[in-house]
Amino acid sequence: MNEEKREIIHEINEIRKEIGLEPYPLVYLETKDIEELKKLYSTYFRLREDYIKRLKEEKKFKVIFKTMLLIIVSTVSIISFLSFFLFLKPRAVNPLQPPPLGPIEKSGNESVIQTSTNFVIESSFKGPENRYFLIIKNVGATNITFSKIMIDNEDVNFEVFSGNYPLSPQSIVYIKIFKECDNLIHQIKIIDDQNKSLESTLQPC
Repeated sequence: MNEEKREIIHEINEIRKEIGLEPYPLVYLETKDIEELKKLYSTYFRLREDYIKRLKEEKKFKVIFKTMLLIIVSTVSIISFLSFFLFLKPRAVNPLQPPPLGPIEKSGNESVIQTSTNFVIESSFKGPENRYFLIIKNVGATNITFSKIMIDNEDVNFEVFSGNYPLSPQSIVYIKIFKECDNLIHQIKIIDDQNKSLESTLQPC
């Protein structure tokens, strides 16, 4: 095995480690020719760039969220403090009269229908083996698992390629779809374990 091939194999496995994957067995990579290895390296190089970009965006979002939360809490506290002193006036109470009745409070259970999912497809692209890859982000407050993925109204197999799963709040996951990229537009539907569904369009890849 020449030096160039050995170097490419080393770089491929290093990238897989960086994005949380196990290195390929050397026997598997050594059977490939130099051109196949270069294509595989190019694919993982793009994966690493997307992975790093998403981590930076996630970190930036957390900083902005904490800052906004601090501003909101401070503002509400100040308004509440001022309202207490400016708008509440002492009232004289006649001891011979009963206090006025307060408003009647309604009781009962009301069902709340959530009309949107707590996850979004941030991007889709062609990955290894000419398969569709999705980057999905949890924008809600609870963990999410996916029960079914459909393309053009047909069930397709999928697997978690990288990331935390079940998908924790404000994190991302790479999903490998067992659908070959064919340069056509497809409709995708993702259903989670709460039976909420997200429908979107997959562009040609």
